[in-house]
Amino acid sequence: MTRYDNKIIGQKFGLLTVVELYNTDKGDMCKCICDCGNEKITLFNNLKYSKVKSCGCLRSKSQIKDITGQRFGRLIAIKRTGKKKNNSQVWECKCDCGNVCEVPSGYLNSGGTKSCGCLLRESGSRAIKKAIEIRKGYYIDGTDVYQLSRKCRPNNTSGVVGVYYDKSTKRWKARIGFKKKQYYLGSSKDINVAIKLRKDAEESLHGKFLDWYYKQKEFEKKDKL
Repeated sequence: MTRYDNKIIGQKFGLLTVVELYNTDKGDMCKCICDCGNEKITLFNNLKYSKVKSCGCLRSKSQIKDITGQRFGRLIAIKRTGKKKNNSQVWECKCDCGNVCEVPSGYLNSGGTKSCGCLLRESGSRAIKKAIEIRKGYYIDGTDVYQLSRKCRPNNTSGVVGVYYDKSTKRWKARIGFKKKQYYLGSSKDINVAIKLRKDAEESLHGKFLDWYYKQKEFEKKDKL
């Protein structure tokens, strides 16, 4: 029993409600339950003189920067959701495009997130269009000159473009594409034979075409001078 009357139990100090009272060497201690549900143990004098008003959540709330109505790129912060991500408060935001999204305040303040995602999609679309415009110069009579010198895909087991293994026939097969058409060159159980079929076709089709292409480009350069 403390020197304080047990009527203190049940009293509320700020957000804290006293549920237990006991004496220690440091003084009269109160076990409290905060309005947020957390437990807090503190000296009674801290409650009496309003030094402690919550389990700590009140201080945390006061430290949350209110960004309601502020603009971050295309986003306007509408309200705090009460969620947290990466130690940041998550805000509901409205994008200029009309979409609503949830974004951590840290991402907004750092400039890491400036839209609901539409800005990235638009940038990607512009990049694709630009790449297409650049690649147009490589297309001659339905043939993509750039692709003629492309490297193998990671899943190509032969190491040579156009040469692949057919498990159903257990043979290496060779193909080549030219002017929007695909040509089957033949097959063999020996991978080296299939590779030679491909290389010979490249020399016959691509080689002559590339020679003509680069000569044409040189002529165009000289003609502009």
